[in-house]
Amino acid sequence: MVMLASQVDGILVSISKETRSYEHLKIFQRKGIPMVLFNRICDELIVPKVVINDYEAAFGAVEHLILTGKRRIAHLVGPDSLITSRKRLKGYLDALKKHKIPIDESLIIPYDFTLEKVKIYIRHLMELKYPPDGLFIANDPAAIEAIRTIKNMGIQIPQQIGIVGFSNDYCSNLIEPGLTTVDQPKRLIGSTAMQLLLDLIDKEVSQWKAVTKTLDSKLIVRNSSMLQESEPT
Repeated sequence: MVMLASQVDGILVSISKETRSYEHLKIFQRKGIPMVLFNRICDELIVPKVVINDYEAAFGAVEHLILTGKRRIAHLVGPDSLITSRKRLKGYLDALKKHKIPIDESLIIPYDFTLEKVKIYIRHLMELKYPPDGLFIANDPAAIEAIRTIKNMGIQIPQQIGIVGFSNDYCSNLIEPGLTTVDQPKRLIGSTAMQLLLDLIDKEVSQWKAVTKTLDSKLIVRNSSMLQESEPT
């Protein structure tokens, strides 16, 4: 491996959606090279990790849609290989359960982050006999594509369907209507992960601790889920 050959002092890792085996990363552990996982992690590697509160963030996003009056809320679920996807799905399901909204499996669609498929999924959902009036999507690029598709179908956002994404990408505030989304503290995730790695590098292997730092996120509410209040006259 290139990094092993280069004799790196440590590595920061975010798991890809395609990763199913972690043997290539375990090599670093066996050689005593410090490693920190961030954002997309796995339970198989006992190393320090930096994550956000994915479950609580998803729960809050879906509850926000419910509190705006939405009852048929669809979810484009990220790859099942990612812990983040599974936590967000659980947050979605538990928010529905809390508010006694029946879970409709036809509104839950697995999504592998291939943007070309989003238009197909959204058209399928909106052409159901009873289409959703809310939509919670695994990431912002897919949510932005969903907004474009829904607008092209002549469906009003958020009057007929409210939409919430995840990650607060730069473009989420440029699309019209602006996308309501969960803001991930990207800089804080990076700086926290780097500090944990530097701490490992400065210590003997016997002193390493596999701590997990869970950072808070926040919901940024924009017009894709809430009608803009009219200016006072």
